Amino acid sequence: MKVVKLSKVFRKHLHIVLLAAGLIVSSAIGCGSSGGSEESSLTKEQFVTKASDICQQAESEEIKLIGSFSKSHPDAEDEEELVEPAFIPPAEKMIRDLAALEAPSGDEDAVKAIVEELEKGLAKTKSEPSAILDPNTNPFKKADKKAKEYGIEACSYVP
Repeated sequence: MKVVKLSKVFRKHLHIVLLAAGLIVSSAIGCGSSGGSEESSLTKEQFVTKASDICQQAESEEIKLIGSFSKSHPDAEDEEELVEPAFIPPAEKMIRDLAALEAPSGDEDAVKAIVEELEKGLAKTKSEPSAILDPNTNPFKKADKKAKEYGIEACSYVP
């Protein structure tokens, strides 16, 4: 069986997007209402910490999907072939979760801006999968920058 090997750039781009989305999405865990008390809202620090855990889960899902795809498509050699089956599903789920997420108090606009850029990047990736493979055309550059500006360092490193 031939396993599709991913270039460092491709892996990093997938990882960046999944992590950026995951960092924000993770705040959904434990961010629900507990009887309407404002104390249920996460602090920014808690938000980023919880999000880091989700980033690792997202990467694990990506790796799992890459493995599944490689097993079922042993002749695949082009990294672009992995975008749809290994990247799109986890990214879509994370962005959906992110859009439903309650941001830390006062940070709603910053989180919304990150989500919007992730949605734009995903749309571009769906229409042009090869764009994510090249650091010059990476459609998630703006989302990565906004995440970094927000303080989400683990998910905002663009090569």
